[in-house]
Amino acid sequence: MKNLLVILLQITSLGISPLWSEPNNRELLRTEIIVERQFFNKHNASLHYQMDISYPLVRYPRPEVSHHVNLGLQSIMALAINDFRANLKRLSKEHDAGLSYLELDYKVVYQKNDILSIQFFKNTFYNGYKGVRKLVLTYNYDMKTQRLINLEDVFNEHLDANKQVIELLTEKTDVRKFNKEHVLSSFCLSDKGVTFVLDGFSQKGKETETKEVMLTWQELNGFLLDTPLLSRFSYGILINSN
Repeated sequence: MKNLLVILLQITSLGISPLWSEPNNRELLRTEIIVERQFFNKHNASLHYQMDISYPLVRYPRPEVSHHVNLGLQSIMALAINDFRANLKRLSKEHDAGLSYLELDYKVVYQKNDILSIQFFKNTFYNGYKGVRKLVLTYNYDMKTQRLINLEDVFNEHLDANKQVIELLTEKTDVRKFNKEHVLSSFCLSDKGVTFVLDGFSQKGKETETKEVMLTWQELNGFLLDTPLLSRFSYGILINSN
């Protein structure tokens, strides 16, 4: 409860109302997930920064579930803004005044069968520093169990799946020294498979361009868990019908 109050205070301090109202007048299907784009921008002339923020508002037939999901999604936004402001304050002491900016956007990868999978794109530029820092964050949520989805919910831990995933990613990219913890936490799920998102923090000692690498369910079949979660994807339905 304490963490929820902290997030609510962060969101309110940004001048944003926590949006998790009841569904629209039209009746939602039992498992329908609706995602509505919200947007705001803020320009602060005295502190020399610009923020352009897009974030998702989720509607679901069970209001308590959409409430929890929206709180989690808006906490990602609040943490990104707070991190930007903290860095801005620190770096402003080292450089002359100049414009810095934060851009936060998202893409819905999957929103059916009670599963929501979203990518967030965080781009920051700080005055006095060369180039734009690009970071991709992912959010995977199971509406049925009301839990975040981790790779442990997909892969059989006894088969050293993480090592095999890194080997498959190495075969498909020119990256040789992955930041494993970061890469294995940046993924989205779909009917086709698991998409890992590589960004500027994915490779040790070298910045990489943002790219998506798909590992299909067929490629991962040897170390997948046989769970109700995977049966909700098209590949799982196909396997279970054989």
